[in-house]
Amino acid sequence: MRDGTDIEKEQSIIYQSTIPQLQEAFYEYCATHNGFGESVEILCNELSIDPAQLVFDEAQAWGRTRLPACDLLLLRFDQLVRDFAPLLSSAVGRPITQIRKNLAENHWYASRYQSFRQSLPLPQRLVHEIYQSRRHLLDLFYPGRIDAMIEAAIERYPERAPDGMNEYTE
Repeated sequence: MRDGTDIEKEQSIIYQSTIPQLQEAFYEYCATHNGFGESVEILCNELSIDPAQLVFDEAQAWGRTRLPACDLLLLRFDQLVRDFAPLLSSAVGRPITQIRKNLAENHWYASRYQSFRQSLPLPQRLVHEIYQSRRHLLDLFYPGRIDAMIEAAIERYPERAPDGMNEYTE
């Protein structure tokens, strides 16, 4: 758990909820969080800087923003997961060795997560809202590609949802 406490598998929301219930919780989260709380935004808030001040070099696949208290390194998660050691080594200027631990695919909830993702209906309106709420970050990390990203996400997820879902699926 993020708060440092361990709970038994049987006590977790993932175990106790059906896939449709988990999807409803996802919709509720999307409706109430509107993109705020991304790690970059949290760091900017803590460091009292505007996200527009951040540096990211798409060709290098990382960026360094020099601040009085620290250097802030930015790396895209999709690239970091795919090519961790070389990318981070380039960013910090020394060799980094990757040790894979705590992978979701090795946990008891892996198959439930796959079922959740594969059956998640995402109405086009919700896809647009999710991406637009993060537009300032997407423009930083994926300059000029937000429209293509939205279209790809719309193609990836079905629009129809089971009856009785919330405002996004009615």
